[in-house]
Amino acid sequence: MELNNDHIEKVFSVEETDQVLLISIQPKFSELIRTGKKTVELRKRLPKKLLNLAIVYESSPTKKATFLIKIKRIDAAPTRVIWAKYGKKCAVSREYFNDYYRGSKRGVAFIIEEVLPLGNSISRERLEEYDLIPPQDYRYASKEVLKKLIYADAIRRKI
Repeated sequence: MELNNDHIEKVFSVEETDQVLLISIQPKFSELIRTGKKTVELRKRLPKKLLNLAIVYESSPTKKATFLIKIKRIDAAPTRVIWAKYGKKCAVSREYFNDYYRGSKRGVAFIIEEVLPLGNSISRERLEEYDLIPPQDYRYASKEVLKKLIYADAIRRKI
């Protein structure tokens, strides 16, 4: 389902906070999330703010925000527990998982509830115009700024 104005309002209105996460994901993994083959996103660090909505920025070579994800929950645990609980849902091999977490005792899993494709992707340049610089790890964005950006891009493309 693509986000339209009514759906955007509904998604943003159910959140208890006025912020969303901005996360960067490699394009190969964002495609697996978009298609439902990857329902758990792995991270090394727990975000400082536990939010239920994130805008996904696809890193190079795509360099665009392409969808939102509703996060059902965020689980932090020893890496062996993360693998046991989510290994089949994170769409990576055990070898990749071990390499990713090498030197880490704890892992973080974002359990994805829903993928909400943006009607139009948002370029890195457009994000930066709103001071939303794609992060290495996490960045926090105001819901109001994000809504303005989504609406402005949709209107701009119709003109």
